[in-house]
Amino acid sequence: MNVDKISKVEDILLRRPFSISDVSFKPGGFGKVFAHADPRAYFNRLNEVFGSNWNNSVEIIDAGDRFVATNSINIYHEVFRSDVGEAMKFFKGDKTNENAASTAQAQAFKRSCVSIGIGEYLYHLDISKGQEQEKIRTPEQRFWDAMEEQNRDLEKVATQLTEGITMSDIFNE
Repeated sequence: MNVDKISKVEDILLRRPFSISDVSFKPGGFGKVFAHADPRAYFNRLNEVFGSNWNNSVEIIDAGDRFVATNSINIYHEVFRSDVGEAMKFFKGDKTNENAASTAQAQAFKRSCVSIGIGEYLYHLDISKGQEQEKIRTPEQRFWDAMEEQNRDLEKVATQLTEGITMSDIFNE
């Protein structure tokens, strides 16, 4: 697909940070906390920016001990980005992972979205657990700070890119 089909305004709208209510936090290794968003936040963002001009297709493959999913995001009737996700069918101790196929599908979908900028910033946040109790800010507070900084940067770029563009230009009215 020709990347020029996505306008600079659409690109900015895609990259906007999610609402804090759409973001969850999981403890990770090395004192880090990882931020992630529910797939519905990604669907909502695509709907906000492209309306009915997008869809996605998914193929799930049973690969023995895991499911592997391939997701393609189609924008303006062309495959724009594809990516894969996988999930093991069993947890440790042979407990069945009843959600393995949907987990693989969600992972593939979110990775496809990240490749066009949606939620990409979540992978770059440096949210560490604090060392001193009185100086600790919650992961949510650190996330909010990073999100506000990114919004300020995006607003500056949006202002420069959209100078002289009317709302009807943005929404093709």
